[in-house]
Amino acid sequence: MSNPAAPRQPFDFFPMGHCHHADFLKQSPPLNPKEYKEFMRSDLTRIKEAGFNVHNMEFGWLDMEIRQDLWDFERTDAVFELCQELDLRIFAWMFAELTPRWLIKKYPETRAIAATGYASETHSFGSNFARQRIRNFTHKVIERYGNSPLVIGYNVGIETGLFWIEEQDSNEVAARLWDYNPEVTAGFPGWLAKKYGTLDELNRIYRDHYAAFEEVEPPNSRFIHEQFMLINQVPWLDWRLYMSDLLTGYVHFKGECVRQLKPKTVISDQTYVIEPGINCQNIWKINAKMDVLGTSMFVSSNPGEFVRASYWEDYFRSSSKGKQYWIWELRSGQNAWGLNNWSSPISAAETGRFIWQAIGQNAKSIQFWNWRPHIGGVEVGGHGFTERDGTPTERSMRAGNICKILNQRADWILAADMPKAHIAILDSEVSRIIATGEGSDRLVFESQVGAYALFKSQGFYVDFVSEEEIQAGGLKDYRLLVVPFAYAMHAATAKTIQQWVGDGGFLFAGMWCGAKDGFGFGQYVVPGFGLDEVFGAREERLTPFFSEQDARVTNMFGTFGVVQITGRPLFEIIEPLSPDGAARVGDTFNGFAYVSSLRAEQGTDVIARDGRGDAVAVRGHYGQGQALIVGTFPIRLKDFAEDGLTKLVYDFASLAGITRPVSILNRHDKEVEAKLLLNKGHTGLLVLLNAEPEEFNFEVRLEGMVLKSAVNLETGAAVQFTKRDGNTYVRARLAAQDAAGIYFEEEGAQGA
Repeated sequence: MSNPAAPRQPFDFFPMGHCHHADFLKQSPPLNPKEYKEFMRSDLTRIKEAGFNVHNMEFGWLDMEIRQDLWDFERTDAVFELCQELDLRIFAWMFAELTPRWLIKKYPETRAIAATGYASETHSFGSNFARQRIRNFTHKVIERYGNSPLVIGYNVGIETGLFWIEEQDSNEVAARLWDYNPEVTAGFPGWLAKKYGTLDELNRIYRDHYAAFEEVEPPNSRFIHEQFMLINQVPWLDWRLYMSDLLTGYVHFKGECVRQLKPKTVISDQTYVIEPGINCQNIWKINAKMDVLGTSMFVSSNPGEFVRASYWEDYFRSSSKGKQYWIWELRSGQNAWGLNNWSSPISAAETGRFIWQAIGQNAKSIQFWNWRPHIGGVEVGGHGFTERDGTPTERSMRAGNICKILNQRADWILAADMPKAHIAILDSEVSRIIATGEGSDRLVFESQVGAYALFKSQGFYVDFVSEEEIQAGGLKDYRLLVVPFAYAMHAATAKTIQQWVGDGGFLFAGMWCGAKDGFGFGQYVVPGFGLDEVFGAREERLTPFFSEQDARVTNMFGTFGVVQITGRPLFEIIEPLSPDGAARVGDTFNGFAYVSSLRAEQGTDVIARDGRGDAVAVRGHYGQGQALIVGTFPIRLKDFAEDGLTKLVYDFASLAGITRPVSILNRHDKEVEAKLLLNKGHTGLLVLLNAEPEEFNFEVRLEGMVLKSAVNLETGAAVQFTKRDGNTYVRARLAAQDAAGIYFEEEGAQGA
């Protein structure tokens, strides 16, 4: 099996390097310029000796333009000169969100304003004057350093999001709602006019009587806190979508500042912590004007959280649309956040797993946060590859060794690609924004993660798609669409899905599918917009399911705000999807929080019932396609569970004609995973990941591939395998928390 498609290659090597806390003035030792340079010389030399080839050099606006038009290049000159001496390539981090004090003191109109009225110490991302000064800052840096061949790319959006705006010391959500700067709010009416076209249309959707677009004021709270009979979710939704567009435009503006002087360089964003309702990121729009797709990846080593790294990596990768996927900050050490928030130590085995997991997810550049543990702020002692005194560790040495291995066959690694995904998961931005306005988007997010884990844990390859992509015909590339919790959905999206299923597509969904329209108004029938015809059923009764730890909601008096509902109702399969499938009559699985009982239409297959006898999973036949709906949230207690729902979705994917190019035959609920990269010439990379606290003996099947050789890239040892029925079966033992990258050649292969 080969995979000829691969993203454009900006480099002929695999970039792998580090950030260094001392690049940031506030995090730096209190050294004079000469001492600082020698301090950095020691650490950068060790980085180079360990095998890394890139330094991520931070250019902080606050640290450099110390007064208006007064620049301090002493520290950046020192680091730049050291990179020249050591021949370390440089990624330039353009950190404009570190706002100089002189800007907001001299020009207070540039401050970001919270919903509480608090004026931040950070500039508003919508301030035109601040943007002019950012352009000046960017050009100063490029003019001084950008002509060196060592500077190979620019990161213009360090963990993009509104959370970089300095906020008041408050747990109030309104303290995190931005931005009410007059220049920002002044742009809202024009945005509304462009969206709605006429006042009549605005008033129809808003259920109001505005005489001018300028009368519409941004809401200063989530709509759950509005006066009861005046609650309307649309202003909140539009305000957050407007802020999303403003943030997107801000990132694109910073990229254009670089392109004005360096039109052929590589430019990337680094969006992280996606919260559409609060931080207002839309990675689909942001990455449309980036050369590569970048993010942070602070992988957890806690039990039960392994799959979330793959989730985020697939989520971000999916927005790249053929561009390379990069990790700008991969975890190098344990998390530290003040006195009371420390994670467990990170081992060399876990470091190897983090790296190979990223490689298996098609990352083409990996940078680490960071080399030496912090000495300032709230992360003192954490996030470092070395000891506090800079002594290298087994973790740093293993990472450096993997860097050397990757670059011994860089051309092959950069050209390799993942197998094509035939399953897509809907990323519902509008659902998350509306749910945030109602108190929390937790159920929307956790449903997406849960649905992802259902398929990914079994070896299926998965992409994410937006509503805009679906409306533009993006489903033509997939056989199965997963809609975990589309609390709100645009009518055009539902219509496109309906037609796609009729033409032979397969649809799997959780409860409340299209329960609200794209403006947040409820539908009279759920699933909405005619999707009930596709599923052959509609939801008819909703029952919250409380655990012993939950406080039941009473009907005597209203309970307002977010209420914990964490019960797990039991469902039993009464009819399998196929007679020879994995799911059997009597197999069970648990729902989460709610049971939405389904009324099946004649000819619809009832697949599972709850203890009351209510239908809770049904399959409809629509046109040439099929649709399976489960009346709960697809959030399992364990992401790698092999329960009845796991078997059902496996059977459903099989009916859709989807196979797994690689599968673990003896997984049995274990947190283990196998990933593939494929290349021309019938060669590939098998990545094995063991997140279990004990060793695991892998039995892996490579579908339709007959190998002639396989070798562990780190150890150089041959890997055992057998061949039968046109497949190859690989056996490998991995220590606890460890990983392996296994290069293989098929019979008739042309080697790397």
